[in-house]
Amino acid sequence: MYIYAILHGVMLKTFIEIAHNNGKNMMLYMGPYIFLLTSDPAVIKDVTASKQCIDKPAPVYDGFSNALSRGLITLQGDHWSRDRKIMNPAFKVKNILTFIPIFNRKANALIECIDEDIESGRKTLLLHFLREMTLNISSETIIGRQFDETEHDIKLYSQRCTLAMEYICELSTNFIYLNGFVRDIAKKTIFKESSEMIDILHSVIVEVSKLKHVHILRN
Repeated sequence: MYIYAILHGVMLKTFIEIAHNNGKNMMLYMGPYIFLLTSDPAVIKDVTASKQCIDKPAPVYDGFSNALSRGLITLQGDHWSRDRKIMNPAFKVKNILTFIPIFNRKANALIECIDEDIESGRKTLLLHFLREMTLNISSETIIGRQFDETEHDIKLYSQRCTLAMEYICELSTNFIYLNGFVRDIAKKTIFKESSEMIDILHSVIVEVSKLKHVHILRN
């Protein structure tokens, strides 16, 4: 995990230096594939607002599909244009405003946890606190569930979510995992815990989605 972080930290630093010396746009080869990397706000706006730029790069999103299966993140083209509208209600201003009390409550709880940690002399990494708060907020705002500390270990769940994210990144950036045989072996061995966590999250989201669908039909 630390090697992964170091390598990606070096890559990011290199990209920043190249952008500083050569401009905001660059072409990057990953094996036989070429990518446009840009930090130009005008280009980013044109791409994100375009109705034509709806096909995602296969090498990367094949990895996402292999890790997450079919869904909003991995849909392409017209399927994405149609189904992405499912997310629109979540981004309505009135819905986002209802999250503010949750953000404030979690931020206050975060400060209390950090103060307690400092006073006890444990010296826990700040990243761990932020990771747990992010998972807590995401669960309550997106899924609509609060973590019950008597039933769930938030620290363990946040660690497993981190492993799951690394698993997704690995399948999306290491093209050896495009080979189904290699991927299946990795999923049953080095990525076993990560893939199990993704399955757990998927089952929770499916369950919540069904409950919300029933609620909508009743009303």
